[in-house]
Amino acid sequence: MEIMVFYITCPDEATASSIIHQLIHHKLAACGNIFPVRSEYIWMNAYCKENEYVAWVKTMPAAEANIESMVKKIHPYETPCIMRWRVAVNEEYGKWVESSVKVSE
Repeated sequence: MEIMVFYITCPDEATASSIIHQLIHHKLAACGNIFPVRSEYIWMNAYCKENEYVAWVKTMPAAEANIESMVKKIHPYETPCIMRWRVAVNEEYGKWVESSVKVSE
């Protein structure tokens, strides 16, 4: 079975938690994990090193567009990182994710 996972970087743990909470509340995601990370990047011609948090969100492919739209609306970054992959999972877990996500057309 196949689900989709999103990788969304956030400025702090509270933001990552809020994004996950809102996606679950709107039944766009089944669950999420939060990981601390160290990010290095160029922004406005300056080299930056920041502590960030990653919201790792599990959902169904049908929720992809709705999740991206919601994250863009609620994320504090001007240019948020919203990556996603389709991944194979065991049947039982996939069915649980599927039963938790309700995408309205």
